Amino acid sequence: MKYLQRILLSLLGILILVFIGYQIFRGTTYSNVKTETAIYGTLWNTVSVKAAAVRDETLLSDSVPGGAIVSYTAPDGSHVPAGGAVATIYHSERELKNALRIGELEREIEEMEALDALKDTLTLTPQKYDEKISEELISLERLLANRDYAQLSSSKHALLSILNQKDIAIGKVTDYSARISELRAERDRLLAAAPENYETVYTEKAGFFISSADGFEDAFDYEHIRDVTIGDLDFDSIRAKPTGGAIGRICENAKWYLVFHANEDTATLLQMLAEQGDPVYLKVPCGRLTKVPADIVCVNRTSIESDAAVVLSCDYMNEALAALRFDEIEIELFSYSGVLVDQHSIHFANVEETVKKEDGSAETVLHQHVQGVYVVDGATMKFVQIFPQETINGYIVCRTDLREGDQLYTSRTIELYDEVITGGGTLYDGKLLE
Repeated sequence: MKYLQRILLSLLGILILVFIGYQIFRGTTYSNVKTETAIYGTLWNTVSVKAAAVRDETLLSDSVPGGAIVSYTAPDGSHVPAGGAVATIYHSERELKNALRIGELEREIEEMEALDALKDTLTLTPQKYDEKISEELISLERLLANRDYAQLSSSKHALLSILNQKDIAIGKVTDYSARISELRAERDRLLAAAPENYETVYTEKAGFFISSADGFEDAFDYEHIRDVTIGDLDFDSIRAKPTGGAIGRICENAKWYLVFHANEDTATLLQMLAEQGDPVYLKVPCGRLTKVPADIVCVNRTSIESDAAVVLSCDYMNEALAALRFDEIEIELFSYSGVLVDQHSIHFANVEETVKKEDGSAETVLHQHVQGVYVVDGATMKFVQIFPQETINGYIVCRTDLREGDQLYTSRTIELYDEVITGGGTLYDGKLLE
């Protein structure tokens, strides 16, 4: 086995040396030009707008005594049934800490009891447990990197469970009966000191819960949102209304809207997408979900050359979406796929084409200002025509398939993995590369 490993390592070392040598050779061979490899990709045409979120919202009011603390039990953006509990009111910070500790103790007791019941059936080797521990640590790291804090608690408990299972498997711990007794004693002591019952807040209606009230719940008429005009979209003039001590709100309808002012060009694009029935995508920081589909409800404008009041509808909901009210939103309209070329590598050249006439004779036709790029072709540079679709973020998305009406005047168009020349003095077809 070790002999085979040595052979594989030797082969890997040779491949690395060959690759480095190739790069040095290329750098030496083509020292007079700079190149960039043409790759395939998808780019989006996006617009950034100041938008307002409009929901079918009902304020959730409750009298909270002075000095009391509201602890929310339902996450923002979660769906709760009618009569569902969404919060608990504690009369002091000490009460809250004790209640949270009681919950942790009960969960740990449950996990320990489950481990004790399974201790005679654990069959994994210590190495396998180490692998599972590594997987959980990686998962925990990803959650932190993605700021997915809602999943941290369950991931932490999963890691602790595997660590405890390993302790039993390697004989470090025989059972957890002593630990369970300690946990029960602490829980019972806290329960004895706790009030007989805490004040719980329930919802009257089913819907999506949001643990805040901002006073803009009635800024727009949800039922008549299709009638919104540009004059209604002066967000700076909209003032928040008193919320009467509301501790949250319920969005009864899963569908919510995004309204914004679009300039003439954006309005025209959105109008075309609406007629085609195509969705757009909202780019918002929503943890794992970063692109949210939305439908174009209406593009209200006075003429085809005017700005518009646009209404989008969406039926996705989570904590980040629930927090939207007046925000800058990036909207993806169109996607373009093809070979990507740096726009600074684009040139216009005169191309001669040999055309056969009806009598069989040949004629040379000069085509002026043909758009294309120079690519590496062996030891020379070659001019190839391109068929651009769109320029986005400094890159041109090029088609590689010829369509009806396309006129190709060079021997070929750009291809995937072409070495496109991005700089190097005077460029012309057939020039030798040093």
